Amino acid sequence: MKRITLREARQRRGLTQEQLESLSGVTQANISAIERGAVQDPNSSTLIKLADALGLDPRALRFGVAPNEAVAS
Repeated sequence: MKRITLREARQRRGLTQEQLESLSGVTQANISAIERGAVQDPNSSTLIKLADALGLDPRALRFGVAPNEAVAS
């Protein structure tokens, strides 16, 4: 099964890191660190903000669930 990363989810929405920062309130530096793997376990509030901005269930970013299995309702 194909897994989704923050970078993939962001790119599928056609967003830059800066645009995602504006939508989520998570700094571009933090988004970059998560995408690079420098932050291995982002806190739940960060994942919720990012997932909301991307229209995903937060579990998609936490556990790498495929996007068609984790669409927010």
